[in-house]
Amino acid sequence: HARRAERLARHLALSRGGGAPPDLIVWPEHALDGYLDEPTHARAAVLDLARDGGADVLLGGPHWERTADGTRYHNSAYLVQPRDGVVARYDKHRLVPFAEDGRGGAGAVRYAAGHGTHVLTSRVRAGVLLCLEAMFPELARDAVHDGADVLLNLSNDAWFGREDAAALQLDIATLRAVESRRYLVRA
Repeated sequence: HARRAERLARHLALSRGGGAPPDLIVWPEHALDGYLDEPTHARAAVLDLARDGGADVLLGGPHWERTADGTRYHNSAYLVQPRDGVVARYDKHRLVPFAEDGRGGAGAVRYAAGHGTHVLTSRVRAGVLLCLEAMFPELARDAVHDGADVLLNLSNDAWFGREDAAALQLDIATLRAVESRRYLVRA
């Protein structure tokens, strides 16, 4: 719990940094370990950040839902707005083999792939690509086709454990921006 609180405090401090208030604050993939849909301290802090700063916040975190087949977990991106709170969610479409798709053996997290548009509408129409999704040009093309003005790549490069892998991930995301002629925001 201490590491979660420390990470949340760091994101909040960086987001409330000096200068003119932004229109959009972007945090990385899994910026929150807890569920934004549940009444927690982290949820309250994110809602307060959006409301007090007048900025939309787009951040990564997990989501769960009950289905006829049982509980399904998603690696998600949430859009939080100052007046309305959590207004939209994107569930990752392409899962990381072995790490997210449950093939990692006993105890592996089994996330479900999402469906639907990649675009979350903030003050811009943002085409969301979570982590390795930037490797798939068709996902960026779909987002642009659905009206994305900008591509947002939320990633947690610490998972790579190596600087060169994170640099490659950035290069790939940059290529998606060049191909689609859209600006890229990467957290």
